[in-house]
Amino acid sequence: KKDFLIDPFSLWDLIHDSLAPTLANPKVVKVFHGADSDVAWLQRDFGLFVVNMFDTGRAARALKLPSYGFAHVLQRYVQGVQADKTHQLSDWRQRPLPEAMREYAIMDTHYLLDIYRAMK
Repeated sequence: KKDFLIDPFSLWDLIHDSLAPTLANPKVVKVFHGADSDVAWLQRDFGLFVVNMFDTGRAARALKLPSYGFAHVLQRYVQGVQADKTHQLSDWRQRPLPEAMREYAIMDTHYLLDIYRAMK
């Protein structure tokens, strides 16, 4: 497994053409958590539409879990891992991102596919 952290600001003009084929491909499942805002800004800012998406937050609601937050879902489906939410409200516009924020960003998505597989 590899994780990639990509700065969207430096690639802003390339985002639509780079992501559109994958996001619109119904054969590729896109996994998000709490994607409502993400989907809205992808559409608004880039004209991108997400086809065949699985939202672990919505799945948590459908499964009637006690909490729908990422920290709870992560703890429930991935043994021995606790979510670190210390940078959830940090200023993500700053560049370069401090190392702690880069690590947070990677860990915030690292287990999404594991959670998806467990929830299916």
